[in-house]
Amino acid sequence: MIETTLPRMKRPRVLPRVFSPDQIAKLLRVDGLSAKHRAMLMTTYAGGLRVSEVCALRPEHILSERGQIFVKQGKGGRNRYTVLSPKLLAELRAYWRVYRPTGGWLFPSSARPGHPLLKDTAELAFTRAAKLAGLPHNGGIHSLRHSFATHLLERACRCR
Repeated sequence: MIETTLPRMKRPRVLPRVFSPDQIAKLLRVDGLSAKHRAMLMTTYAGGLRVSEVCALRPEHILSERGQIFVKQGKGGRNRYTVLSPKLLAELRAYWRVYRPTGGWLFPSSARPGHPLLKDTAELAFTRAAKLAGLPHNGGIHSLRHSFATHLLERACRCR
């Protein structure tokens, strides 16, 4: 008996979900979203952050005078900087005035004082906001990061 091995079939690459700028605006304007979750979703999109990175943010990571967000120990344990738009800075300042987060985290957990917001909680906040906005939510919160990168590239191409 001759044994032959067939090559495995390649899995099709699924393109990530990318929301339009209008859809992002609709998502962030939805009623019924807490100030904390709105600020967290806006930070995720405007900074192009992963869910673990936005949950681990501390107030000192917001470098308002430089217009940057410091991401400590991101994917692969690397530190990096990302953009901080004036609009996001204004939203974070308004959130700070109302919420006054404690425990050293920008987005602390409500259920576990002294701990950061759980990734699952951030994901649920995104899913809830997407449902309320009437948007597809099967891409998860990471689709905000993909949307950020796509919109950044589109703006760069229009400027040429």
